Amino acid sequence: MKKDKYLVYKANNYGLRLIQVFKKKFEIKIFEYAHGLFSETQIKSINKLIYKEMSLFSQNAKMYKLEPGRHGRRKVYLKHIDEDFLKAFRNDLAESVLDGYAWSKVIEKMYLNKKEAYYKLLEEVLNQIKINLEKKCIDSPLLKNTKKIKSVFKLSEHEIEILTFMFLIENDNHIKEMFDGHKIDMSNLVKSITLYSRFFNIPPRKMKDYLSKDSKMVKSGLLEKSHLGLKISQYVETYFAGISKMDLIDNYFKLDKMNNTLSLQDHIVPSANIASMVSLLRTNKGCNILLYGKPGTGKTEFSKTLAEEVGCPVYYINQYDEEGEENLSHRKSAIIAAQNILKPNCIIVVDECDPIINTMDSMWACEESKTLKDSKAWINDLLERTKHKVIWITNRTGEIDPSTKRRFSYSQEFKDLTKTQRLKVWEIVAAKNKITYLNKAEMVELAAKYRINAGGISLATQDVSAMKSLKSNIDKKVMLENLLKQHEKFQFGKVSKLVTKSSSYSSNVLNLDTNPDEILNRLRMFTDYLKENPVNPEIHNMNVLFYGPPGTGKTEFVKHLAESLGLEVNLKRLSDIKSMWYGESLKNISRIFTETEESGKILFLDEADSFFTDRQNTHSEHSKEETNELLTQMENFKGIMICSTNLMDGMDQAVMRRFTMKISFGYLDDKGKEELFHRAFGDVIEKDLDQELLNKLSEIKFLTPGDFKVVKHKHFFEEKVASEVIISELARESGLKRESARRIGL
Repeated sequence: MKKDKYLVYKANNYGLRLIQVFKKKFEIKIFEYAHGLFSETQIKSINKLIYKEMSLFSQNAKMYKLEPGRHGRRKVYLKHIDEDFLKAFRNDLAESVLDGYAWSKVIEKMYLNKKEAYYKLLEEVLNQIKINLEKKCIDSPLLKNTKKIKSVFKLSEHEIEILTFMFLIENDNHIKEMFDGHKIDMSNLVKSITLYSRFFNIPPRKMKDYLSKDSKMVKSGLLEKSHLGLKISQYVETYFAGISKMDLIDNYFKLDKMNNTLSLQDHIVPSANIASMVSLLRTNKGCNILLYGKPGTGKTEFSKTLAEEVGCPVYYINQYDEEGEENLSHRKSAIIAAQNILKPNCIIVVDECDPIINTMDSMWACEESKTLKDSKAWINDLLERTKHKVIWITNRTGEIDPSTKRRFSYSQEFKDLTKTQRLKVWEIVAAKNKITYLNKAEMVELAAKYRINAGGISLATQDVSAMKSLKSNIDKKVMLENLLKQHEKFQFGKVSKLVTKSSSYSSNVLNLDTNPDEILNRLRMFTDYLKENPVNPEIHNMNVLFYGPPGTGKTEFVKHLAESLGLEVNLKRLSDIKSMWYGESLKNISRIFTETEESGKILFLDEADSFFTDRQNTHSEHSKEETNELLTQMENFKGIMICSTNLMDGMDQAVMRRFTMKISFGYLDDKGKEELFHRAFGDVIEKDLDQELLNKLSEIKFLTPGDFKVVKHKHFFEEKVASEVIISELARESGLKRESARRIGL
């Protein structure tokens, strides 16, 4: 680094300034360095100046020489200068033409107490150095890098001068020692401004603009704050030094090739929203579009498709610096560099911009996450001034300041996919990757079984395709399901969901106080009404309560209704709501209703008596607050909510008036018992029921569809079972119930 001509020139130039401004001590290194640059003619020319000054020296000038003493070499001051002494110095000067150290030592002795003459000589030496280096510095890597940074970030002469000095004060011992470790200290900005104003000969107010936290160099990340004040950023430092692995521009952003992108129709985004974003990107002015939602929902792929539709090149801001580390300062520099370099007719994409735009501190955020956040002033100013089309992609929006939100031209949320949407993704991925081991029925099953977003589906299929050891289609399917299962578990944790409805299921066997078909028709009319009146429907929810003894078919009927309506079920139990943290349970309640409404699913609260605690019979303020929140959310919910309970006594009475339908599930009647018997055991019984067996079946009290399911599972692996054995098993299951079992009513 010391061999760079421009660096050495700037170091000595700054050394001169330090000596002139801060009256620093004599520095012989400057003359020693100059001696190596100068020709013999130049040195003799400078010596003439020295000869001239010698004759003006006072006879009383304090000179010294080094003599051996008791404790080593010591200074012995000379009281006067005689002709012999001057003659010896002249001879030394003449001989020192080829000896830089001797030449600089003679100058040091001669000018020890003649500072004004010394400054005059020093200025002449620096002028000669500048003349010598102006041509030689053209090929200097540091000079080239300095000009590149100045151009990319549109810096003024003063700004690039300050930046160069900040680089040298960190990396040049000569400057570091002369400056005594003084740096730009943000905790004492007045002192720093005064210091640097004198040094660079810049007015204090102008200097304040260059050093403030809102300055161009700080906001672009060229200078960053540390515990000692301001310092040059790590990447700019390595780039100045010429040891960066990447070119300046390549380190900040890259052009996307946009190969194999999907069509806009393949994305799960409303066509009207797509049209709005396309129109914005085709305008002649800058705009900011925010794509937000959970990871893996297709935001990044959608940004590519948008750019391809508009016909603009798309540049992605690098998420990591050249060392592979996530660096907020580096990303700030990259965004500003991209807007300075790229033409306005392109699209800039800032992916994973969570720490950039989420500037509000969360009370639970750790210190490390807080340091990643930037002030809202920086992002707000950037959004205001942009002349480019910028697409911002984030997974979180909870900590975006309201003043930042209003500066986005458009925002599009990407939600978890519904079963129908997942099936569409499966079909697209299968066609794109030429997957032949899955048929349409199997994709329908996978879409219903695994709550995986587009990114997870794409990744799992690609991984299976890369496994050359999987030869058969069966092996590939098994591996695919294993990947999907683990992906879902890792991303969502243990998810409460309903198993597939039994193949032998029939709603006709249920003992309800309302016809099952009538319930289904009412719900279908409601869903059709919501589709026709999505904005301000007069009736915005349909809350249904299923109550009755355990095993009477409440949960299976929910599956039947959802399948018939073509909807998915969002199953929630008490464990999905309760939290050990105060206030988190209320947030969970709000989140459950919000996510269900947005997804268009049926919200199913199983064992609802544990949710709607009777406020009259509880002393827990937390339980009362949770029940109040549930009641409020029920009132405002837009969609279908079904609750089921075995225990009506524990339900809060205020809940009842919020249910549009209250359906009673009773024990099976004789007709239901007979039909369910044939549906469940028709394939395994040795002979059909005769009248005697029918009478025995009819005599069994308190039978439920759940009892039939238990007995069927018990004999699942048997080829044939006697009807008498099955009836005996059903009677045993019924006998295990309490004798006082009865219908549950209002």
